[in-house]
Amino acid sequence: MENARRFFRYDVEIPIYLQTLGDFDHTLKKLREVVLEPEEEVRLGMLDKEILIEIDELFIKNTQTANVFYTLNKRLKFIHWILDRFMDLEDPREDGQFSYRLREDHRLAVPKAGRSEKLRPLIENFFFQTEDVVEELVQVAETSIDGKLFLFQSTQRLHFDVNDYVNNLEKLVQKGVLLAKVLMLLVEKFNLLVDVLNRLKVHYRPITHSSFWPERRVNLSAGGCSFLTDVFYEKFSRFHVFMKLDDEVVVCEGRMVMVREVNEGAGKFLVGLEFEFIPFETQKSITLFVQLRELKDTMVVYPEVLLSPLEDEVMPDAFS
Repeated sequence: MENARRFFRYDVEIPIYLQTLGDFDHTLKKLREVVLEPEEEVRLGMLDKEILIEIDELFIKNTQTANVFYTLNKRLKFIHWILDRFMDLEDPREDGQFSYRLREDHRLAVPKAGRSEKLRPLIENFFFQTEDVVEELVQVAETSIDGKLFLFQSTQRLHFDVNDYVNNLEKLVQKGVLLAKVLMLLVEKFNLLVDVLNRLKVHYRPITHSSFWPERRVNLSAGGCSFLTDVFYEKFSRFHVFMKLDDEVVVCEGRMVMVREVNEGAGKFLVGLEFEFIPFETQKSITLFVQLRELKDTMVVYPEVLLSPLEDEVMPDAFS
């Protein structure tokens, strides 16, 4: 039996944003060209080759040091791999390599700097920053909608600055110190990938952050919603519907089933959306949100229920 509360509607004020499926596809078309410039893509390819060559040379001279940089580069390759999927509007989890790559990444341990204690803070903090990026990207994948709508954090990431830990690394590179050269190449690659991630965040920001959405008074249920608007929508057009319900953001697809001209104070049209392909968990979130708002509003109208204390009542004797 279908949940009757799914069709219980209640007026709430929430940030809500509609985007037609066509506009959504247009916005995300050619995403790679927007977030990764051709010169940067070429540079990333060159960095990959240079790093591998230098690490191979390190293996000849010092296996322990080479293992440190091999670990760091493996993490960067995973970051690059996930970002590639996002730029191609693909859900990384749908790729058969994802689970394997994630397991391998979890096995990576903090590299030891070996005999160079001066580099220990730099290497350890670099490792932790790369780990933090991986955790963020995996979370984005796990919360993706339709495998191409990715909900990125709004905070822009900073570049990793080697000068925060050592002040002569560039001089060592100029002198031809192999260890310093590999480190600088890895940091350059990481910072390029951070730039790509930050641009993805900017590109997705208008459709994934509620601060950009208009706040409306909406008659809401888990089955659909209606509201007043000045915007004319074509009947039966389809949308991605973004809503912020307290601290939770929910996204579903909707179909415009009613467009009625009303010319009321809050808008020219009364529109009605029917939610389609809505996951059960999203239905549950909407229903609980509506019920809680109903309860809170009721408590405002009826803040107290006055009951006479039992000790003041004269209880009848049932056996008299």
